[in-house]
Amino acid sequence: MADFADTIAALSTPSGESAIALVRLSGPACADLAKACFNLPSAPAARRAARGLYTLKNSSPLDDCVFTFFKAPSSYTGEDMLEISCHGNPFIVQNMLCDLFERGARAAGRGEFTRRAFLNAKLDLSQAEAVALMISSSLESMLKP
Repeated sequence: MADFADTIAALSTPSGESAIALVRLSGPACADLAKACFNLPSAPAARRAARGLYTLKNSSPLDDCVFTFFKAPSSYTGEDMLEISCHGNPFIVQNMLCDLFERGARAAGRGEFTRRAFLNAKLDLSQAEAVALMISSSLESMLKP
């Protein structure tokens, strides 16, 4: 398994107004970030969706969210992961990402979640390339398995 010392975060749904937005994190600080952001007494249970109030570092409440923690190696990237489903207001999403960056996560690069999955042997090269093609496809015929 590749060793990544940092935790990355990114919006995983298209930007703009929507009912729901998904913010995804991957890396060693995911459990600690979940505890801090949702004021949990201990690490969140793995693979169990939970509801909580996302609270900014300055103690201001931001949004009522659903979050799921995935313990390594049982995640897409093979690392600890945290997925936060929040309301899709761009103000909420931007404030959440800025808060996560302030707490030590960094912005994920394009394709970095899939690259980590590949480097951690969760995907082979053809699967990783297929993910990139599916995301960037503008033709329906390219989306068929």
